Amino acid sequence: MKRIVLYIFSLLFLTACLDDKTNYDYRDINDWTESERKYITNFQDEYVLYPEESLTIEPTVRLSMDTLALNVSYEWRLDGVLVGEEKNFTYTADKVGQYGLVLSVIDNETKVAFSRETKITVKSPLSSGWMLLTESASGQSEISMVLGRVYQHVFINDRGYEESRDTVIYDEEIRYNLVPNLGNGPRKLIEYYAYGPEVGVLDIPNEIMVLQESGAVEIDGDRLERIIKTETDFEGGVAPEGLDIQDAVLTWGTKWLLNHDGKIYGALATVVSDLHSGTYSSDPEFNGKLFDEFFPCYKIGGSGYDYYQAIIVIGKDRNMYAIVDDGDAADPYNNDFSIYYQNHNGAFAELQPSGSIDMSWFQNIEGTYIYKDHLKADYYASPYFGVILRNGQYYWHEFDIEIPSRYEQGPLEITRSETGVLDAGMFADYKDACLVLKDEMLLVASGTTLYGTAYKLPGAGVLRLKDDFSAPIAKIAVKNIESYYGYYNSQVGVVLENGEFFIFELVPGEQQGEMTLKQLFHKDLRVDNPAFGKVVDFIVKCGGNGENRSANSPF
Repeated sequence: MKRIVLYIFSLLFLTACLDDKTNYDYRDINDWTESERKYITNFQDEYVLYPEESLTIEPTVRLSMDTLALNVSYEWRLDGVLVGEEKNFTYTADKVGQYGLVLSVIDNETKVAFSRETKITVKSPLSSGWMLLTESASGQSEISMVLGRVYQHVFINDRGYEESRDTVIYDEEIRYNLVPNLGNGPRKLIEYYAYGPEVGVLDIPNEIMVLQESGAVEIDGDRLERIIKTETDFEGGVAPEGLDIQDAVLTWGTKWLLNHDGKIYGALATVVSDLHSGTYSSDPEFNGKLFDEFFPCYKIGGSGYDYYQAIIVIGKDRNMYAIVDDGDAADPYNNDFSIYYQNHNGAFAELQPSGSIDMSWFQNIEGTYIYKDHLKADYYASPYFGVILRNGQYYWHEFDIEIPSRYEQGPLEITRSETGVLDAGMFADYKDACLVLKDEMLLVASGTTLYGTAYKLPGAGVLRLKDDFSAPIAKIAVKNIESYYGYYNSQVGVVLENGEFFIFELVPGEQQGEMTLKQLFHKDLRVDNPAFGKVVDFIVKCGGNGENRSANSPF
């Protein structure tokens, strides 16, 4: 037995000798076994600047050894180009865009480089914020904006690593009458943009269409400078006689104008990267069929992402229809941004039920929609929301329209339809409404009170979120923030008829359906600018290729 043990021991010893071919010159070296976020700190994942602003990054570097006497070199590379070799780096913003900045810390003894990357976004101060359309005392259309800027808050999480979240700081400066001589008789603001993985790398500014009595005007979304009058975007540059646009739905695949006489004029894009790649036909669409109203819609995403593929319209016959908007980039990964030919953009479709659907909400519709919006898209479904006054009672209505993956000309299916009664007291002096998507809450402005209700929650009551505004509410708008990390609450902007402007954070309570307001900003716009006019429309301007509509952070 002793011989066997001795034999096994000899084999193990021999094996150890054979396998160990090192030179036994062991020493400690700096390593990178943990996250780079732990070794290079005071260094954000993203910085946001306006043109001509400067930023100095002063990182704190700690390697596994030599913390007190680092023997290292530094390299800063901006989009791959060496721009600095000191520990600290100053960047001055020049051109609007996104840039990759990499800091490499090089151990001079081992020549091992440890790196950390950040994104620098240079954006126009006008690309995102709260946008107001007002009518001056003389009837002129004017655009004003309350600006917001993102600051990144870095903190140490429970595991000892850095994490970051964004915080919006609202500037005291408010910009008034940003587009002089815009026109007169203001009606509505509509933002549209190219957005999705296939166009996110392109420098495509968003745009704003201003609907007004003097004719719709389109302005650049970053500089807020006039681009064209919409009437010149028709075939041959000649608009049809009697063009007077009341409403519009604008996506990067199609554009639709609702004229005062109920006719619809449309334009089909040829490429997803140019918002003016298609011109409007001078002939009304759909054989001259007449319509009453659009549901608002944005084409968010693409190339396998969730996005809307059906635009909802209600005809003069009070039936609901869909316009197909399923275009996509042909081959974006090979720089082919043309809309592929196997699509049905612009097809007009009737709606049919899938299963047991109450079609009285879709055919021969009784009542009047006082508010319409979209919900969060699914891959196939285009979901919508409305508040309708029907036989003296207010109802909420949600429904999904689905376009099959292999759509052929024909009806689209209504795959979901839900309704419920709303407390009529919220609408006693109705002014405006909006949806908080994250919390499935409907906000209603009525007189001097802002109400909220978790409309789908059984037994949910009505919250009087704030009932002591100094004047009747003119308009409200919600900045919906849907974060993967769940850090962010949505925000609501409230503008009063007397010119006071508020921004509140919507803070959910402990119980579902509870909500309180935390004031973030307040200013009397008429004290700041005595010429501030009557509020006609109010939107959250997303900007920047629209990425903030579904981004994981505010603005």
